[in-house]
Amino acid sequence: MKKLWSDYAEVIINRVTPSIKAKYNINITDLISNPSKFMNTDSIGNTIENIKEDISKSTDQIINSYGAAKSKLEDEMDKAASISDKIKQHINLYAKQNNIPVIKPLFFEVDEQQKETVYIDNSEDSTLKFIEQLISISNVIFLSTIEYNNHIVGEWLFSTPTKNYVLRINIPTNPVYEIESARTEILDYLDSTKEYVGEEK
Repeated sequence: MKKLWSDYAEVIINRVTPSIKAKYNINITDLISNPSKFMNTDSIGNTIENIKEDISKSTDQIINSYGAAKSKLEDEMDKAASISDKIKQHINLYAKQNNIPVIKPLFFEVDEQQKETVYIDNSEDSTLKFIEQLISISNVIFLSTIEYNNHIVGEWLFSTPTKNYVLRINIPTNPVYEIESARTEILDYLDSTKEYVGEEK
């Protein structure tokens, strides 16, 4: 059976489930996986907002226990954002010179069988030359971004006639980043649930 969420999201959900059950008489797993069950629950929209706030507070408590990792992540994201800015400028300039459109869509789906991912950790000349080669064989370039505490890091998909190439800035594994991502994942699920059941019931 396919899991509904990531491992870190499951850690957060397991942590908050008892308190949310006691406070709202709601099982958060049911709320996310079976929202139709709550269609007729009074003030469910407000309840979901309160649950989101409780989850954010609980997640903050987890993150605060990773003092050194939190500080290290700030440094790593700062470096990644700096590399991303240089790569973005180079891609935009070279793509414009070669009349290749760079698009930032709402979202896009890629055939995993036709995708190759490249991770980089610098903006040296050899890396820029490699990127130029990718641009030269591309029909279009898609840009997406991730954000963390005002750090913006780009990710690019180069669509070519034979294969899609994804270029990512490497961000070293860090538990704080994984937990932050898991929080966003859960809150997005709850936003979708709220939209499904309606603002107020």
